Amino acid sequence: MDRCAICKREVDPELAPMLTMSGFGVPRYTCEECAADFDAATGSTDVDAVSAALDRIGKKLPLVDVDDKVTLAAVADIIKNAKERAEKIQNGTYDFSLDTPEEEKIPEELLESEEDRELDRRDAEKAKKIDVFMNYVCIGAVIGALGFFVYALIKAIF
Repeated sequence: MDRCAICKREVDPELAPMLTMSGFGVPRYTCEECAADFDAATGSTDVDAVSAALDRIGKKLPLVDVDDKVTLAAVADIIKNAKERAEKIQNGTYDFSLDTPEEEKIPEELLESEEDRELDRRDAEKAKKIDVFMNYVCIGAVIGALGFFVYALIKAIF
């Protein structure tokens, strides 16, 4: 079991959200409670909820290992961005459309066309015919090898 990078609770690495990753590829996980605080700090539209989440994170920061500069840098960056966002929300200048990621549209030239589907269907038919042919060739080779083995066995005995 790994531990939460913030509050040091045990977390299941298969289920725990990842906060950041070190330069050596070692992940820093968070528990559900800390992850909820980070989500509230970075995604809430209520300034009081953001402040409360930042306070909870701030109270847990002394538990972070001082030598873990990767975690400290990630948390500092999250706190800085959350504070700036909260200030903009309070001033009324925050653009909430930034919170919803745009769907990535596939360019027209990369979309699959009817011709592509037809070519894929033809290729699949050719592959199926070749598969059947190769199966018959393999069966024939096995029968020939068994025949040769039986012939050699009978010749050796008699």
